[in-house]
Amino acid sequence: MNEIEYKKLYEAAPIGLWRTNIEDGRVIHANEATVKILGFDSFEELSQYDTTNLYDLKIRTELVQELKECHEIKDFQIVMRRKDGKEITVSLSVKIDQNNGYIEGTIKDVTNIISFESSVLLPHLEKISLLKQHIIEKLRQSDYSYHELRKSSKIA
Repeated sequence: MNEIEYKKLYEAAPIGLWRTNIEDGRVIHANEATVKILGFDSFEELSQYDTTNLYDLKIRTELVQELKECHEIKDFQIVMRRKDGKEITVSLSVKIDQNNGYIEGTIKDVTNIISFESSVLLPHLEKISLLKQHIIEKLRQSDYSYHELRKSSKIA
């Protein structure tokens, strides 16, 4: 794959791809998907923005420290703020290159998935869990009754 084909692939990827400076979090590279996820109009606008406004600095500090120790983190979910201030939940998979001074990775907006899970799936899972507990309790009661009946009537 030549450089032009690689650039087309990078820009057209449906998932966000990015690279930031380790020290200050400044965006060095980002494809169109990253730009859109974070609510910007262009890479140029994103690259001039103080990205520390997009996330909790404490979490970033912990993430960078963890990366320095293990070099890669996959499917890490974090709440970020888009340029317009709207909070979104994203899934990050990241690697660190300390020798060259950058962190790079993927970003995927999972806000709708998280919302669906909490509003639709969780209530059903809670109901299933309660039903399961009820069934287990009934089985225990009937097993206990059966064993008591066997003891008292000497049923073999």
